[in-house]
Amino acid sequence: MKATSQDLQLTPTAREALLEVHDFIEKQTSGRRPWLVSIGIGGLDEQWALASTAAFTYFDSSWFAALSFGVLSPITMGPFLHLQGDLTNTAAEGSKDLGIKSLVPEDDLDEACPFWRRSFQIAKLLLEGLDLKPRLEGVDLQLKQHNCRHGLSFRKLGKGIVADWIAKGYPINIWVAMLMNLFCAAILAIGVVAATRNLILPFMYKRLSEKLQSARVSQRLQVGTVEETDINAHFVHYPERGVQLTWSRRQAAQGASTYIIRLVSLSGSSEERLQVSAGETEVHATTYSFFLALDRAHIFYSKDDFTFSVLAMSRAMQSMDVTGWSSPVRIEPLWATAHLPFKMLVSLMPRSEETRMSFPLFLRSACYKYTPPALTLALDKLHVIADREDIAEDFRVELFLGKAKERSQRATCEKKEQSFAMSRLMTRDEMALPSSVPRAKGWTKEDSEDFFGIDILPDQPIKLTPPFRDGMRSGTTLHIHIVSGSSRQLLATGHAEWSDLEDAYERTRPGLEFTTQVDLVDVEGDSVGVLCLRPAFCSDMLETLGKTTPEPGLRKKVWFKDDVPGDVYQQGMDRFVIWGSEDDFEESIELCDLYLEQSNQAEQKLIVEEVRFSSETFPWVVDAEFLDVPFVCCRIVMVKHDPGSGEKEFLCASNWFFVIQTLTLRHLERAYGAFCRMNNMEMDGVSSVMLEQAGIQSRPVSVRGCLGLRRPFPFEEAEEDLIKCSGGLLLTGISHTVQASGNASDDRYRLRSHKALLVEGLCLLKGRSCWYQSQMVSEGLDGFLYAHETLENIGATFATSAVESAFNIFMFSYQLVWFLSFPALAVVFLQVLDSFRIEAAASHLLHTSELAAHAEDIGQLPRGATLLCVSHVLLSLLCIIAANALPSMPGAIPHLADRVLSLLSICSAVLSLLLLFIMLLFFLIGALLSPAAALKPLVIIGACLAVVVNMWMQFSSLTRGLLQVVEIQVDSVFTILLDNMVGRLKDYSQASAYDQTDLDFAFEKADNRFRGLNAEGKVIKQMPGSRQETQDLFKSVQEDAEFIQQVQEDMAPITGRGRDNGDQGEVDVSTQRANQLTKLYQHYLGKTSLEEGLEWRIFEETDALTDIMLREHNMRLQLLDFGGIASADKEPTQQAQQAAKVNGVNGPKSKPLPKAYLIHKSIFRDSFDHMAEMIVQWVDPLLQWDSIVEKVTNFFDDAVPKFICSCAMSSFDVNRMNSVAQKVLAKVAHHVEETIKKEPAKTMKLSDLMDALRDKDGWASGLLFSDGADVLDRKQALSFVQDQVKHVLPNNKTTNAIPVYKLVPIFEGLLEGRVWWSAMIPFLKEECGFASAEIDLGDLAEGFKTTSKGCGFMDFQDIPDVLMWMTDGGLWKAAAVALLREIGVGGELGNERLGKAEDEAARVDDEWACPKWPDWILERWQEATDEKPNPGPGEACFLQKSDVPGLIEDLLLQMDKDHLRNESDVQDLEALSGCPDWKYKPMDQVQGCPAEMWVYVDDTHLAKLRGVPWEAFDFLLEQFDMDMPEPASRKIFSSADASAVREGFIQPPEVLKIIEHIQTTYRPISLSGFHKLLSKAGITLPKQIVDSLFGQQEDITLKIGDSDFPCQDLVDLDRLGPDVEKYLSGGMWLEAVYGVLQNEEVEASFIEVSRHFAAIDKQDYGVLKPRGVIQLMMSLQRTGISYETFAEMISKDMRFTVTDSQLRILFNMIDKSGNGSLSKIEFMEGFEELLRQLVPRMILKSLMVLPEQVASHILNTVVFLLLLFAFVFTSMEALAPASENMDFMGAVQAGVAGMAALGVQARSTSGMDAQSIKEAVSVRINELLPGVAQTSLPN
Repeated sequence: MKATSQDLQLTPTAREALLEVHDFIEKQTSGRRPWLVSIGIGGLDEQWALASTAAFTYFDSSWFAALSFGVLSPITMGPFLHLQGDLTNTAAEGSKDLGIKSLVPEDDLDEACPFWRRSFQIAKLLLEGLDLKPRLEGVDLQLKQHNCRHGLSFRKLGKGIVADWIAKGYPINIWVAMLMNLFCAAILAIGVVAATRNLILPFMYKRLSEKLQSARVSQRLQVGTVEETDINAHFVHYPERGVQLTWSRRQAAQGASTYIIRLVSLSGSSEERLQVSAGETEVHATTYSFFLALDRAHIFYSKDDFTFSVLAMSRAMQSMDVTGWSSPVRIEPLWATAHLPFKMLVSLMPRSEETRMSFPLFLRSACYKYTPPALTLALDKLHVIADREDIAEDFRVELFLGKAKERSQRATCEKKEQSFAMSRLMTRDEMALPSSVPRAKGWTKEDSEDFFGIDILPDQPIKLTPPFRDGMRSGTTLHIHIVSGSSRQLLATGHAEWSDLEDAYERTRPGLEFTTQVDLVDVEGDSVGVLCLRPAFCSDMLETLGKTTPEPGLRKKVWFKDDVPGDVYQQGMDRFVIWGSEDDFEESIELCDLYLEQSNQAEQKLIVEEVRFSSETFPWVVDAEFLDVPFVCCRIVMVKHDPGSGEKEFLCASNWFFVIQTLTLRHLERAYGAFCRMNNMEMDGVSSVMLEQAGIQSRPVSVRGCLGLRRPFPFEEAEEDLIKCSGGLLLTGISHTVQASGNASDDRYRLRSHKALLVEGLCLLKGRSCWYQSQMVSEGLDGFLYAHETLENIGATFATSAVESAFNIFMFSYQLVWFLSFPALAVVFLQVLDSFRIEAAASHLLHTSELAAHAEDIGQLPRGATLLCVSHVLLSLLCIIAANALPSMPGAIPHLADRVLSLLSICSAVLSLLLLFIMLLFFLIGALLSPAAALKPLVIIGACLAVVVNMWMQFSSLTRGLLQVVEIQVDSVFTILLDNMVGRLKDYSQASAYDQTDLDFAFEKADNRFRGLNAEGKVIKQMPGSRQETQDLFKSVQEDAEFIQQVQEDMAPITGRGRDNGDQGEVDVSTQRANQLTKLYQHYLGKTSLEEGLEWRIFEETDALTDIMLREHNMRLQLLDFGGIASADKEPTQQAQQAAKVNGVNGPKSKPLPKAYLIHKSIFRDSFDHMAEMIVQWVDPLLQWDSIVEKVTNFFDDAVPKFICSCAMSSFDVNRMNSVAQKVLAKVAHHVEETIKKEPAKTMKLSDLMDALRDKDGWASGLLFSDGADVLDRKQALSFVQDQVKHVLPNNKTTNAIPVYKLVPIFEGLLEGRVWWSAMIPFLKEECGFASAEIDLGDLAEGFKTTSKGCGFMDFQDIPDVLMWMTDGGLWKAAAVALLREIGVGGELGNERLGKAEDEAARVDDEWACPKWPDWILERWQEATDEKPNPGPGEACFLQKSDVPGLIEDLLLQMDKDHLRNESDVQDLEALSGCPDWKYKPMDQVQGCPAEMWVYVDDTHLAKLRGVPWEAFDFLLEQFDMDMPEPASRKIFSSADASAVREGFIQPPEVLKIIEHIQTTYRPISLSGFHKLLSKAGITLPKQIVDSLFGQQEDITLKIGDSDFPCQDLVDLDRLGPDVEKYLSGGMWLEAVYGVLQNEEVEASFIEVSRHFAAIDKQDYGVLKPRGVIQLMMSLQRTGISYETFAEMISKDMRFTVTDSQLRILFNMIDKSGNGSLSKIEFMEGFEELLRQLVPRMILKSLMVLPEQVASHILNTVVFLLLLFAFVFTSMEALAPASENMDFMGAVQAGVAGMAALGVQARSTSGMDAQSIKEAVSVRINELLPGVAQTSLPN
């Protein structure tokens, strides 16, 4: 550009452009819109900018546009100006010369900005040309160029233009704004994330847990006995992952302190055990529960199936009770982050209560259908015999199988079946032929006058196969129709049962033309003739398998009968294998073996061996090995039994037949329940109707098997293919014994007949994978199942796989949208930012050219953003695939992937929320700056938020009001309903099918017959011809009513006896309501029907049932024969038997001994077998210092001092008669009396008194006589006596004149509580049992002098201290004996007076005497105390506390080296079970009684036990239940054979003889022994009754020698036995009742029977009358209200409108114990829960105000509102004129939208007033419970 002058000037075009910029700025400023002007100067590479805010000059404006949703997007303008003048002129003009005030020194400008002068000129021109108004004078004109530091800023003020540097960095206000925005956005983002984790996710998990709980509640078995009777287990995800265990409270486990939880993985791992204290379990009314966390069970990252069992343990860790094994519980994987989208969707989805999808899915996935094999009926010749008058036209014979001929005919024509056949046409001409005469058996030629006979000979045999429908494969009927040839009219009909046809086939013999005849009758039922048949059978499947069928009638030497080839048998059914043989052949065979040969196996399987051939029959329970096929082809092979021969002699083989694997409905439902549990699906009820709807046939059958066992499912593994399962039924032909672990006894499962529902043509798949469904199903997203169900309904099943694949793809895409939303949003944001940048650049020429130059970069993401997004996508995809594809993989890989995805998700969520809140804050700022631009979004957002908040608040208030109204009305409904139902009970005479009067009559009839009375109460008279068994039936039952009443009256009151009858716990209802609920429960319990057989037995066969009770009662009593114990003969000794045998004398056959007596003897024999263990039980603790240390310490520290003080008090107490002090006083008193007689006023000097005290033989008894011992200090003695004199004579001034008559009180003062030296030695010897050698006079004198301080008198309380001084704290021999007696070991060793009267007297007086020990004991004492032999006075040693264990060990064991033995020297000894340190040598006759006992004293040496001392003997008597007084046991012990007593011990064999002698002589028994006897005899009676029976007897008196010893705790068994019989004559005890139930084949465990027995025996008498037994039999079937009765109560009586699915879930929720019936406590709690919790929820649900429904309603409203906004805004934008004021139009649009929002909200929340709420609730209650009147509902 060529300048005209040196100064720069604006061109006219530039001036016009600046005026346009001026107008632009004015317009945008008045509209409060952000603006940005970017001015370019031609010829210069610099940018001049003006903006409404300085932030636009520091940041790219496109960021503001993108971050504020476009609200802060500035209106841009980019003029390009040309200036006149020299742009390169750098004349040195100052800033002042240019009219600009520079805040920067010119030197700095010259250095940092060389062209600043030109820039100043341009700035002045631009500012002057813009001519900004004063309110815009503060706007900076900024210049930015690369060679001018950060740029220059020019501002036009009133005084001129001011220039300054553009500040480095951002201004402080921008920094503050940025940080505050970021801080607020971060706080909001973190708050949302925290709220999500703490509120939304817990809410979601709670909803999921509720849905899983609902599914678990539905997963209850309904057919037969349910599996969860003992224990129920289910997996829990929230709030902690683990297994919730619930098991029944049973009487056997009451008081358990510890529970051991056993868990076994079905994958084959070993059993794990976890110990749980009782305090950790939750106790409920009928159950215990415990939550087992996976961390505690050490189960990590596992997806496996576990089964659980609980073992109850006592404090002594003894097993009390054990539950069965639970159903398999699947350990679900972690609720992974990848599955959160599914969880969220499932938690929000409503549950469909009508659709049943799990059972069809189970049938499709885990089962397959097949067609069972069937026999084909083959008829090659028929012969019709008919009346000529009745059949007078042409006819045909039609044969078909099935209920409808048309269906069979159509199916046969379509070649689907072979169930219809039709003969040729028989004409009247044939009937008239002479040859048409009857030729069947029983018809003669004379019959041809009235009947004709025509043969039907088809070209091919007629074959009919029972179709697999209508239950015809198991047995069908052959229908025969005679139809008219022309009119097709039915002329006659007949039918033949399939079994009759098979019997006819068996009668087929050569030469026999026809084997059966079928009667033909016309439509009126009159006979018109017969159809003669010779049925034959064949099997297409046999022909396919190549199994030949022998010709019928072919005879062999041995053959099977009833043997139809190709016949079909069900597994578990009875088949009587019958064979025949020629007469001469039968004699050559005695035994035979039967084998089963299967076509799919090479080896034959033994069925039974050693069968008597002559029996010609064997009952076989059909069974085979099926492997992976539902049926197998078999035959039975008979061979001769010859164990000595290696080869089997073949006799015969049956025809090939088929065995079909039996699938019972019980087993199918159990498999279905496992399928639902493993896939978290709701379980529907299974019934024959449901199976029929699925095209599956079922029929009732009788099978044989073991109840309580089952075969494992394909996903289970078990030893011997057996699983314990309550309610399971194992089809087998033998009983099974399952070995129990630990100390538990083995479980025996008896083979019995059972009724079951057979499912035909269905088999469970063997593969493991088919039981686990897709992830979508496990997650609860089963939408494709709905589609599958719909397609099946319309018949389009071909598209199901495509629908399932499409659904899975859709759900996977939905999952990807969740986790890939962050990179997607990031890409969208960057693209929007790029679009705003392009839009801003389009208004500037230079920027446009730059974009055109780099067009390839438009739309491209930054490299860093691309790398971040791609990394995020790849890592997320990898984690999602790992979570979806490897959910069951154990280990850390899925766990690590989940952690990574969780971290990515949290970071993505935080960043996304942070960006979102930053954008919202910028949007709010823009709305404040330019309300018109943000008016529409603000109206939309504000309206939506207002609607959401307002509707949520209104709905919350509505819900609270509804709950209040519902609670009030439901409470009223509950009361009204309960009153009405109880009131209606009066209209029911009896709930059951029978009348209560009939039941009472049956009870009375049974009770009378049990007592030998008839129904009228009269004695039953025996008929002359009646059987002896019947005549003897009533003989043994002679009830002693008085004795029974006496026993029951004397029984102790029952305190706190717990009954486990299901009625434990307290019901939280009022008394009146509880009574009403009790009446309802009894009513509906009575409506629970009994089995027909039991009901018939009770009412129609009462006498027979009572006779069974009588036989069981009599048999048990006669067998036990308690009354015969007294007269029981003594068992002959072995020697007597041998002598009789040698002499050839055979005495008369003795009467069998009573079983009760033999049991009593066996108890003792069992005890003899454990005598070695008993001895160890006594002796082992004594050899352990820890066991005796407390007794030893107490004896040393407490017992010895107390004994010495007690003896001192009795010897030196002046007030005690015959004490030493009393004797001294008596002597002094005598001296005083004699002296006063002579000199009444005589006095005595103190010195004379002291001399008298020192005189050994004087009247003062030598109280101060020391006998040379240094025990006195004369001064101390004088002072002490003087003090006593002064105390007696306080008024005497001198002690030299002591009145003689005061001597007695003076001596009393001297002696009171004191001992003197001369009395010490006699005291120690006579009272304390010291020997002379044990008294050290020196030590004793020193101790006496020190303690008495030399005064000669010592407090006798100090004697123990003096003796301990003398003995160094040890024990002398007499004290040692007392210690041994205190410990209970060896105290009687060396006691020569043991068992004598003087010894017992000494024990009564508690005297200690020096023992006279034998030498061996003295040697043991000397070894323990280091005492020398024959010690002199004062040389004896004493037993210290530490010497006691060694002494005891030496006394009991032969510890000297000569008697110790090495292990190698005692090879003949046997180890003692449970006592590893002991060995023994058993007696020859009694293995458990030891002849010798040895114990290890170190690792290699053993010491022998010397024998049994008296203490052990007394202990053994107690163990043998002969606990007698100690004097008696000592007497018996001392009376033992001298040859058996060694060193004070008797040997165990002698103990055995003594106990046998006592038992033979007296037969004593203790209370504990009586309990044992009854238990062994199988008689369970309450403890109170047993105690009362025992208390009726007098104590036994043992006569030993000349002494009688009454034994308080022993009675005579001879007298006790008859009393037991008397009491048991009054009824049936528990075991007898259980025997009756077994005879009646009532399936119940002994524990279950005992529980019901206790419930009926409310008075705890232990016996039941026959009526009680009948009640027990009824209660075993009526354990509670059944589901059918519950459904009738809800649907019919209460008229509760609920679906069957809802009803099943309600029942299962109330049935907390899971046993398939409602107990009383469950009914009472559940009835109230039903109305107080479930009914309100149903009402809220029907009113659409549940939280999820409210959320859905609000969401629909918001969507509708958004659509309405879109319509309003779009319409007004399209129709508004272009010249219209857009701000005004925006306000109008916002107003219209607001009014629309208010209308939508008002419409959505209409009808929410209180009256409407109440009316709606009343309507819903009336709809749910139409039977309840609403007239009395509260206002």
